[in-house]
Amino acid sequence: MKTKYDPEHTARLLLINLQRYADEKSKDYSRFRCSKPTLRSICGRAKLYPSFLEELQEEFLQLGWQMFESGDGEFAFIRGDKLVTWPKVGRQRITNSMGEVQFGSLAEIQVAFEKIPYQAPQAESSE
Repeated sequence: MKTKYDPEHTARLLLINLQRYADEKSKDYSRFRCSKPTLRSICGRAKLYPSFLEELQEEFLQLGWQMFESGDGEFAFIRGDKLVTWPKVGRQRITNSMGEVQFGSLAEIQVAFEKIPYQAPQAESSE
């Protein structure tokens, strides 16, 4: 019978796995990804319930890590001390002096958005 690990021990197992991977590569890692099947296998659970994932996320916070679902069937993890170097962007570039968003229409937002150099690839239509 497979052992079911609680969120605390699952978080520790994931970080042990990361450390062993880092040792193999002779490199320090401050972020990593993990697929849902891998996470299910490590924690010994057939299904990852939202309550389990919330508790796991809390465990990672206590260990100094951030955990989030990356949207592609994977989870992403980053060491919390790496987040403090990210730029913090306020709202003043898109609001007026009253703090109201300064775009008058959805079309204006779309025009401004299309000027952004990088955008996520568009999903192919199934027509």
